Amino acid sequence: MPGCRTPRDRLNVDHIESVRDCPEKRLDMSNLRTLCQSHHSARTSRDHSWNHKKS
Repeated sequence: MPGCRTPRDRLNVDHIESVRDCPEKRLDMSNLRTLCQSHHSARTSRDHSWNHKKS
């Protein structure tokens, strides 16, 4: 994320398109990016609450 100062060795892998929605892209390098734990947790939480409402 722009402005995030987390060192590279402390980043998490994030799926741009969720594995739930696009399981075939689970290991597709073009569907992966790195985020710090804080930003990854926020994104995952946002995705799960959106998907929960969608069901």
